[in-house]
Amino acid sequence: NVMSLMENADIVIDWVNSDYGIYGIVSIEAMAYGKPVLCSLNDEYLAEDYRGCPIVNVDEANLKKKLSELCEDATMVRRLGHAGREYVEKKHELSKVVSMVAKQYAELV
Repeated sequence: NVMSLMENADIVIDWVNSDYGIYGIVSIEAMAYGKPVLCSLNDEYLAEDYRGCPIVNVDEANLKKKLSELCEDATMVRRLGHAGREYVEKKHELSKVVSMVAKQYAELV
């Protein structure tokens, strides 16, 4: 299953060249497992809402290079994995997400 594959992965690649430029549940789950993530991200979105996000920002042109760099640097893989886990705990912890969603719904009413 997907979770078993992710648990056994060294590095996870999520959206590449997505029209959205944001990460999704696959990236969140991978970071929760302590795995470094490569994904196409919109720099403007990151600057506003997700400062400190440890995802390696890639596109089709630099994916192979960035992946090769990670494969050759076990220290960086560990550092990004640890940073990803901390990021998920800080940014995506359940009570924070529930509070954020409740606030957004309240603003709509």
